[in-house]
Amino acid sequence: MALIPYTVSMQFAPKNGSVMVSTPSEWRTRTRTNVPAHGKPTVMNLLAYISVFEESTKPGGANAHLGETKVTMAFIKDQRSGRVLTSVMR
Repeated sequence: MALIPYTVSMQFAPKNGSVMVSTPSEWRTRTRTNVPAHGKPTVMNLLAYISVFEESTKPGGANAHLGETKVTMAFIKDQRSGRVLTSVMR
């Protein structure tokens, strides 16, 4: 099994006041068949990823079951070295 090079993790707060932490997900730098890439692990790309996630929590979105959510912290980690490559706190 190949190691996932980069992962993204988020902490977010649904409107109900609880705090949730996501399971680390793969941060894809290259497009694979039918799977789009997120680009290089930069702050701007991380902010775009957060925006898409937050939009998906609105009614009718793929993550609507979480309730409308605001991401409070997110980071991209290099799985090989363990270093955090970029992070955002809001």
